[in-house]
Amino acid sequence: MKAVGYRTDPRPGVILAADQNASYEFAPLQKGAVRWSDLSQYQGEKLFPDAKGKDLLVGRCFACHGFQSRMAPVRRDEEGWRDRVNYMMESMHFFLGGLGAPFNDQNAADVTSYINSLFGENSVLPKSPAEMPAYKDLVRSFGDDAMKIVYVEYDLPGPGRMPWSAFPDKDGNFWMPYYGKANKIGRLDPKNGEVQEFPVPNQGTAAIHSAVPAPDGSVWLTEQGSNKLGRWDPTTRTITEYQDAYTPGKEGTVAGGSKAHAAD
Repeated sequence: MKAVGYRTDPRPGVILAADQNASYEFAPLQKGAVRWSDLSQYQGEKLFPDAKGKDLLVGRCFACHGFQSRMAPVRRDEEGWRDRVNYMMESMHFFLGGLGAPFNDQNAADVTSYINSLFGENSVLPKSPAEMPAYKDLVRSFGDDAMKIVYVEYDLPGPGRMPWSAFPDKDGNFWMPYYGKANKIGRLDPKNGEVQEFPVPNQGTAAIHSAVPAPDGSVWLTEQGSNKLGRWDPTTRTITEYQDAYTPGKEGTVAGGSKAHAAD
């Protein structure tokens, strides 16, 4: 856990056995820089300058992910950002092209230019958002109860997983759909952090949007990218897919009826 605006004091090499108690001395909190990756999405949207491409970035890209881990911590030149935008256009075409107006080459150029202005080699942003006068009005304080909330993070087996909303099963495991091109679902055992993964047969971007356990032990999943339903069989531990049809004239788009939720 890290307090925004303070330096961390990591303590490596600490190993605790079950039911073991230990105490350590920590230095008082020291002031540190506020980073762009520390901000909430709301704060970032308020502080980012208004320019061509911002509405597309906020409305299309941020519908699935924010800027904190995928943009703010890295520096790329404009060609590097163009490569990332082109990757998203190819892998998420069904989503970008299905929200009203298509996401075309001009949109991609505008978004690339805007991201590059924020997180490129010659960023228009100050090194820390705290240097901007508007930042202080976006800082919120929290009560003691809110600060006692503990978030536990689990490492996944590899990159590109993009886990979506997890659902618990009757045994206390959590089933995660992997959105994008990973084409798998994962089963997390929160007691030990072990993740088992099961691939779908689909070739291309499946974009699994939900994975919901059923009372019989099976798991039903939706593939938004391929417009398929899937069922994980607890006996064979494999997934069978069922193809649905698109609305004529809207093939390959969200508006054409692509699957997003297991109840659809």
